[in-house]
Amino acid sequence: MERGFGLYRLGAFVRPMGDDYTSRCCPVTWRQHTAAKVTRGSKVRHLRSFPPPLLHMKVLIMLPAHLRLVTSSTLCALVLSLSSLARAQDAAPAVEEETYPPAWFRFDSDGGALQVWAGATHSLSDTIGLASDIYVTSGYLGEFDLGPAFTAGPFIVTPMLGVQFDWAAKKAAAFVPQLYVVGGPDPIYLELWLQNYVYTIFDYPTADTVARNFIYTRFFVDYKLGKYIAIGPQIEATINVSGDGDSVSSLPVGGSLMLSNYGVGNALFIFLGYETKEPARQITVGEDGETEDHGLVGRLTFVKNF
Repeated sequence: MERGFGLYRLGAFVRPMGDDYTSRCCPVTWRQHTAAKVTRGSKVRHLRSFPPPLLHMKVLIMLPAHLRLVTSSTLCALVLSLSSLARAQDAAPAVEEETYPPAWFRFDSDGGALQVWAGATHSLSDTIGLASDIYVTSGYLGEFDLGPAFTAGPFIVTPMLGVQFDWAAKKAAAFVPQLYVVGGPDPIYLELWLQNYVYTIFDYPTADTVARNFIYTRFFVDYKLGKYIAIGPQIEATINVSGDGDSVSSLPVGGSLMLSNYGVGNALFIFLGYETKEPARQITVGEDGETEDHGLVGRLTFVKNF
């Protein structure tokens, strides 16, 4: 905060003069001195008025010599102190405010239960950064990802490598190469996700978890209708890369709604769609293994940018 210094007027440091003061410090009283000066002959002359600065100087001159010396020394010391303070403020280097890398937080609710993410990007240059994040589920899986982030025009391209852990099994679960492309020219915003979960490298699954190597993809393109809303199509696919049967195990298609400026640095994403793969629509509803066909898929996402 910038602070200003108030400067007192010169006369504020001169003690007011009265009868008692002058009778002790001067050969004649103030009234006698005044009467001798203004009475000349038969005509009485009025005291000449002085502007405030001259009056203050006049009062200062009329003080005894030792008081004039003390007062003058005090004023000189004050002026020198104020001048030194002003020079010290001008010479003091400006303190730079500490900066932090941009960070983000998000959580998703979908068929994979509750998932929480948090990450940040440390800038290495104007177009290159080092991105990192953690990803945890509401169960016992946790993941750490690391990779460069490249700014290419209106897009940010981030290839990453990650390791997923199974905390319940007390072992590493998967090696996860990934690629993310986000951004776009106004009024377009898009996201492309490619995630390859390789479980066999760590001899996973465990006895109580069925898993296989797969590639997960997500792609949506939203058109901004204004400052607060954007809509567009969205498609997702899960591709099995090991095991028997159809390689595409899930293919939901639907629409994306983005509520941007959802508070300061916030965004809300809503995805609703239909599962086009019939086996993925079969949901077990009873203890006897009976299934029903349910095709609704979706996701609710909240993102906070710092």
